[in-house]
Amino acid sequence: MRRRHSKGNNRINLPPEVQRVLNALREVKDPETDLNIVDEGLIYGLTIEDRTARIRGSAYIGIGKPM
Repeated sequence: MRRRHSKGNNRINLPPEVQRVLNALREVKDPETDLNIVDEGLIYGLTIEDRTARIRGSAYIGIGKPM
């Protein structure tokens, strides 16, 4: 079963452990836009098993930019 997180009025009730991970990821900012990586849409999937979170996402590294 797949659940999608979206901004706006289409929010669904997520399990508390998923919400905790997403809230922590909202503290991670994209240095170029200063937006958090969740609201910027860089997180594509989140799976939690036992005490391990697996996150699928995207990263962009610009040419000539330091990492």
